[in-house]
Amino acid sequence: MWALSFISGFLILKTSDDTLLPIFQDTLFESWLIRFDVGNEIISNISLSFIVSVIFYLLVVWLPAKRKRNLIKYNYKKQYSAFKKGMIIVFLSACNQSYNSKLLNKLNIQSEFKRYFEEQVSQSQNRWHVVINGLEEQHLKDILMELELFVNETDYVLNNIEFKDKKVFEFLNELKRTVYRLKNSTLEYKDVKMISQFIWQIFTGWSWSDGYPESDIIQDMINEI
Repeated sequence: MWALSFISGFLILKTSDDTLLPIFQDTLFESWLIRFDVGNEIISNISLSFIVSVIFYLLVVWLPAKRKRNLIKYNYKKQYSAFKKGMIIVFLSACNQSYNSKLLNKLNIQSEFKRYFEEQVSQSQNRWHVVINGLEEQHLKDILMELELFVNETDYVLNNIEFKDKKVFEFLNELKRTVYRLKNSTLEYKDVKMISQFIWQIFTGWSWSDGYPESDIIQDMINEI
């Protein structure tokens, strides 16, 4: 579209019967702007119509869509940050750990989350084991509530944005499907194990293929929206 707009602008100048600006006279540019032998008015009208259509599209379609996309993206980032904060509070509560805003912000970073919860608190347990063993029914309800709130926001994003990158759409869709599968979880061992593995993957980025990445994969996907 931009290339065609440039060509149309050039053709408007080339087919114009106005006197060429002195700055362009006796230059190579002057030879490019020599009018066609015939059809100058038709070419000029078509080119001008295309330019007007592009301007109309930018003002009526592209600009509002871009504003909507940026607004949804900004809100989704905030919801993801709130989701992580809410989940971390549940984890700290499950292991009877006090917290402050400084600790919450610190644990919001993948590498710090991994380091903190892998820290040994006894000979046989690290802090993440304490979290899993300390999960009670209310903790599980809070976790599922946070997951559902986030997946509802994800669902809204999926339904209101046209994705340029197929991988981003597939990733967020799979995230939504996984959370829905966890909605009926209980405190039985297999359910707690499945939830803990899923949560560990979200907060540390762990995957069997890539190990522990340096960046937050969900945040990266949000940035690509």
